[in-house]
Amino acid sequence: MSIMPTRAPLAAARALIRPGSWRREVLFLGLLYMAYEWVRGVAPARKGLAFANADGVQAIEQWMHLDIEMWANGIFRNHLWLADSASAYYQLAHEGVAAGVLIWLWHRHRDMYPGLRTTLVVTTLGALLMYWLVPLAPPRLAQAGIADTMLMHPVLFAGMKSVTGLVNLYAAMPSVHVAWATWCALAFTIASQRPRRGLIWCYPLATACVVLGTGNHYILDIVIGALAVMAAWWAVTVLHPDHRA
Repeated sequence: MSIMPTRAPLAAARALIRPGSWRREVLFLGLLYMAYEWVRGVAPARKGLAFANADGVQAIEQWMHLDIEMWANGIFRNHLWLADSASAYYQLAHEGVAAGVLIWLWHRHRDMYPGLRTTLVVTTLGALLMYWLVPLAPPRLAQAGIADTMLMHPVLFAGMKSVTGLVNLYAAMPSVHVAWATWCALAFTIASQRPRRGLIWCYPLATACVVLGTGNHYILDIVIGALAVMAAWWAVTVLHPDHRA
């Protein structure tokens, strides 16, 4: 029996992630984003497991002396301007900055686009797998005393999302906001030749502060989100050496 047919899925996957025309890229990335939102929303809630996992994360952080979620949330709750700014930032920066970096890479650094775009795709798919396998209740639900500042001070669509339940409440691990922000910083650092390009790392740092202070993520969610990007970039460069910068 020929083994050639077994190579078909791999060939199809490579063809799928290989950049084509800008129309194909917009379609592919748009479908990926819609799939991300849909899968995240329909992943099994498993409330009991989600809260049990939250207890485990809190225990690990306490052991490592990293449990600062209560302190960070308190700062946001006590400063209305900070809570409002964080709410707008949380909703606007996530997709907008990532889209901007993708467009910039496409137009200015086409040779680096395939590897970096594939890194973003792999990171997002990995996060979806984690959401499905490891439901996790965020601090705003699992820790008494931590408030959802985005619900307390709704800006733009924050309140509407909380009311309509369009987001899986137990998809906290990893933080995709931090993962995408880390990817943006990585992409800019690799592609840009500007002497102060290292300042771009303030962006994922700010994102980490926002997701922590609003009560949406733990420190471990943030760390794993950032590490997921680095692991995806490493995998892409190992499997496809031509994608190295």
